[in-house]
Amino acid sequence: MNARSREPLHLPPIRYKVKTYYQSPQPRFNPDGGKLPKLEETNVLPIRKLVTGEALDQSLRHDKKVSFFAFSPDGGRVLTLSGDNQARLWDTSSGELLCSFGHDAPVNCGTFSPDGSMVATGGDDDCVRLSELSSGSLIGAPLMHGDSVNSVEFSPEGGRLATACRDRTVELWDVFTRARLLRPLLHDQKVFRADFSPDGRWLATSSQGNRVRLWDTDTGRMLAPPLTHFTPFGPAVFSPDGHLLLTVRRDLTLEREEVAVVWSMARVEPPPLPIRPATAFRPELHSADRRFTAILSGSRVYIEDNSGKAVTQPLAQTAAFRQAYFSRSDDVLVTESADGHGQVWDPSAGQPLMPPLKTRYDRNARAPAKKDLRKDLPAASRQKRELVLLAQLLSGNRVDETGGFHPMAKSALMDAWNQLKGSYPEAFTNSAEEVLAWHGQEAKACEQTWNWWSAGFHLNFLVKARPGNQTLETRLAYAQRALVAANGQASGYLERRRVIPPPSRSPLARGGMVDLSTYYNASRSVGKSSLAALPSGLQTFGGTTFDVRGVLQLSGQKSGAVVNPLPEQVGNIRVNQKCRRLHFLHATASKGENGREAASYVVRYADRRTQRIPMVYGQDVGSCWAGPEESLMMDKPAPVWMGTDPEARSDDARWLRIFKSTWESPWPEVEITSVDFVSSLSGAAPFLVAITAD
Repeated sequence: MNARSREPLHLPPIRYKVKTYYQSPQPRFNPDGGKLPKLEETNVLPIRKLVTGEALDQSLRHDKKVSFFAFSPDGGRVLTLSGDNQARLWDTSSGELLCSFGHDAPVNCGTFSPDGSMVATGGDDDCVRLSELSSGSLIGAPLMHGDSVNSVEFSPEGGRLATACRDRTVELWDVFTRARLLRPLLHDQKVFRADFSPDGRWLATSSQGNRVRLWDTDTGRMLAPPLTHFTPFGPAVFSPDGHLLLTVRRDLTLEREEVAVVWSMARVEPPPLPIRPATAFRPELHSADRRFTAILSGSRVYIEDNSGKAVTQPLAQTAAFRQAYFSRSDDVLVTESADGHGQVWDPSAGQPLMPPLKTRYDRNARAPAKKDLRKDLPAASRQKRELVLLAQLLSGNRVDETGGFHPMAKSALMDAWNQLKGSYPEAFTNSAEEVLAWHGQEAKACEQTWNWWSAGFHLNFLVKARPGNQTLETRLAYAQRALVAANGQASGYLERRRVIPPPSRSPLARGGMVDLSTYYNASRSVGKSSLAALPSGLQTFGGTTFDVRGVLQLSGQKSGAVVNPLPEQVGNIRVNQKCRRLHFLHATASKGENGREAASYVVRYADRRTQRIPMVYGQDVGSCWAGPEESLMMDKPAPVWMGTDPEARSDDARWLRIFKSTWESPWPEVEITSVDFVSSLSGAAPFLVAITAD
């Protein structure tokens, strides 16, 4: 059928022997739209020309039944898989066999890389093999798994590979370094497939438990709850812009028909939850009135009364708990997990009072009282009848006179859907502005983590929707340049997001933000510690906007005979402007001695005058790490940013912080030409993140 005119094409019908799409792969057009394979339950894969409906002279043949096929991105080749332990590559125009990729057992899955340069195949020999298309040769050693591999999928940018295994895990690999990027994503039953979102930030996995789970590909965090998906082999398909996800499931009624369900991903994040940072990991804590005891154990919190008896089922989540504390009224428990999310719970019921939220550290944050949370709930404006319809629509059931549940007929569910959508159309779709706001949120998050490919993906949609917006066009061009630079400096996926030097200066940076590009000697790490949680780009801390892109790290002691030591000082950092003040964003990599100088800045003026600015530990600067030995709650110097090392253990009681120091120039009318950053070699190992002049 012609998709525009809705008129049928004058071709004979193409008949298939397979029964349903989830028992064998569905027919696929090749990318140029000119050919359509006809997958039958045989060892032969015929390909038909869509112009005439005729089959090619030569069919694609295996020794056993063809179980899967996929076209290359340019449509010129097709990959076929079979139980004969072979994956074969064919020319779609001539049907010529180009090469074969062998396994030691039946081959279950295969896919092309986005640029068409390689193919990945997985099978019952518990491994995934990467092969070059130009030569057919194997690239490196196979990626080994614990059981048969059911699915392989390249990420959209081509740097990662997701593999779904029969041992109930999904693995995420760096294609170029062949390293595992995350711990295995665990499922409770066999996993059949894993699909990347178009921006590469999310992974949708389909498992035998009839669930589709969504995972953050950077952290491995699962979005809860899983999506119900009653046809386990069915597809999970993202819309081209990534804001919708389609799954196919069986109807909840006795008719058991297959229906498509569309889920919205365009959720704009609410404000982060203010949470009080702790200075030590406390595995056990008590409410002030001693009614409750909370015991933290991995991803569980056990609530007990004063006799040690369990009050509720354990509070559970996917990530390990980092800390917990009770509200003043003892009716609320606030928890923080190792993945940087916080949640508020009712300890007496064991139920969450709000969904998980990203956290923002605030030294003065207090846990909300339960009555205050209830005030924030919006009043229901719907009528009782509409609320009943909504409950029936969401559950697929109705409640009878005895309180029992009965599946609703499909026609009744459709009536409920139509009635509610007619009364509240805005609740059943995302507006164009909501989708754009979501793209803006995702683009900003990607820019801050140097995920330039994904940032460009979302900025492209924003630029097309808002033509002529110079700020968006500038951000897109910058993301594209940064991606090219990162690709040229590193081969692995993670290395591209940790390159030295870091991304070039943003064209949106104003003149007062000193450009440290040529002075950085570290990315977002200090020694063995990661500063990945520190937002990058143009960021405002303590009322001052800084250009945050890297770290200038100095040595804390005399270098001696150490090979490639950190410098003791870095001079001639160019400023070249008049200003009233200089703001320094900095800290030290290790604990120093209170009252002892850790570093200094030497300001040089155009008239050759100089000013030395001492940075005294405990007064002007402090360690980036706070823990039991050094309180994070110190008032002088007060940190302007607090966070955690995303790679630290959940019971690691240390917290990250960055400080701001402001210096007043005695001669604001004279140009400052440069600044020297000098370590006092007192053991504190100072580092500089950014300088802003105003």
